[in-house]
Amino acid sequence: MEIVNFDPGSDLLFSADFIHPNNYSERMNFGLEYKFLDMISLRGGYQTNRDLASWSGGIGLNTSISSYDLEV
Repeated sequence: MEIVNFDPGSDLLFSADFIHPNNYSERMNFGLEYKFLDMISLRGGYQTNRDLASWSGGIGLNTSISSYDLEV
């Protein structure tokens, strides 16, 4: 679901996941990604009800080299 479109080449994306397993308590996962210049993405997320994980973050790069698309 795209929330805001700032300008061509920039997007803000929100994601949520709600999990209700029958052998463990509920979990919720949330994520946010901001992409600008159609090239660089900044990401962050949060997981509830986890023993070791909670916050996470990352960065992504999308560019073209010659006729090849490169995504990292």
